[in-house]
Amino acid sequence: MQAYTSSGGASETDANLVRGTVRGDARAFDVLARRYYRPVGGYLLRRVQRADVAEDLTQETFLEAFRSLREGRVPENFAGWLYGIAHNRLGKWLRRKAVLSFSAVPPEEIAAPAEPAILEEAEEQRHLLGRLEAGLAELPRKRGNCWR
Repeated sequence: MQAYTSSGGASETDANLVRGTVRGDARAFDVLARRYYRPVGGYLLRRVQRADVAEDLTQETFLEAFRSLREGRVPENFAGWLYGIAHNRLGKWLRRKAVLSFSAVPPEEIAAPAEPAILEEAEEQRHLLGRLEAGLAELPRKRGNCWR
């Protein structure tokens, strides 16, 4: 395994660290994570304005990146690829948030329709049942017995 130092030497390029991670060197990914964790976290924090959510999204981003690298995916530009993962994670979170806060109607009003709506529906059902019974009554006796 190759040793990775913080000296900034050629062995520490993103491409070399990515190759090390793909080969199974967890220390290589640790160097990448230390290099990009704060910038990615800052990118996400500026967009969500909540430190707890930004931290979760940052962790999910690095977890997805690590798993993908361990499966053999080798991105040409690690930083761009990583920010792409962060952007996709952010988009998923925003879509979930939009679904959860879609309606300003309180949940109790959604769960139980207003009383007049229930009465109207019951009246409509009685009306339809009456029409059905009238239609069945008009059928010839032999056929009518099939439905009764």
